[in-house]
Amino acid sequence: GKNRARAVYAWYGDFAEKLLHYPSFSYRVSWGSEPWYGNLSNILAVKERLNCRPFEWFLRRFKGLYEDAGMIPQQIFMLREEQSKKCLRYDGWAGTAGSGSGTASLSSCDKDEDHRMYWHLGNKQRRTGRCCTGLRAWNTDQCLQGIDGKSFQTAVCDVSGGNPMQEWSLHAKSGALRSGDRCARADEGGRLKVEPCSQLRAAGSRWTKVSAWVPLETQLYNQARRDRPDVFASAEQQLKAVAKTKLGGGSICDTIDGGCFRLYRHGNWDMCLDESGVFAGDIDTCSLFYFYEKTLRIAQVERYCLDRSNDNSAETWTIFLCHGGENQQFQRHADVFCNSAAECLSFN
Repeated sequence: GKNRARAVYAWYGDFAEKLLHYPSFSYRVSWGSEPWYGNLSNILAVKERLNCRPFEWFLRRFKGLYEDAGMIPQQIFMLREEQSKKCLRYDGWAGTAGSGSGTASLSSCDKDEDHRMYWHLGNKQRRTGRCCTGLRAWNTDQCLQGIDGKSFQTAVCDVSGGNPMQEWSLHAKSGALRSGDRCARADEGGRLKVEPCSQLRAAGSRWTKVSAWVPLETQLYNQARRDRPDVFASAEQQLKAVAKTKLGGGSICDTIDGGCFRLYRHGNWDMCLDESGVFAGDIDTCSLFYFYEKTLRIAQVERYCLDRSNDNSAETWTIFLCHGGENQQFQRHADVFCNSAAECLSFN
């Protein structure tokens, strides 16, 4: 534990604060002027002599894992089953599961300070290579996989998105917690069951995302992006160079400067634009865009751009053949894109 902590505090920079989310480290107490993990001056001297890149550079350089597979989640949240008024809780501990698997069961939603109550999106979409197709227990390596008896079964997340058993999602409109045409519900005794979604709709079963917030790791990452644009520009250059070595040069999302992203209602990470330019609450239906020659272009269809609807409202948009006119031109400002009418969209 001590040696791992020394490596983290020496190399992770501000991200070392995340270590306190893991019980095996958070209980440690320092005595005197020296931290409990010891003096780091020898490691820091090597780091400075080699001019090593900061930790956030690696997070962006390997965005295929950290961003696209959901390991730096936009938000974490509790999953409440509305008939029982209980929330889904991962039954294990923070960190990796020694057995490679675990369980999750319903528990009182009052325990909002318990990190095991929180979930986030995880695992890539196989079609796009972007986030996400599954639900991951925060600060663990475990994703929902199926229901057996009275509990959810969890397993090590297949971050590539290659395990269809881990394709669980919460559909905001219907409230269905589903995998394909099978949905999760709770019986009168609080035991979890899986049934055809059509039966659950008739019974009024519903799940809700509650107590959502931006986790520490994402706050630190977003702050680093604002404070160190040079670091991220360097990582982007290497990402682009790697993409060019792939057969065929990779997809537009791999090769375009800045990559692809989703567009969200300004200040609302729960609503993003789909391929028709309409805000949707289900992230699985939201489209990917990229920024090129001042236009926001849809990644799935060539030569189509986001276009304002001339109603002076940031709530209504359309997708139209790219022509580069004023209606399609945007300026990038930090984490938003805005047009000449000051209609803005957040992106990530």
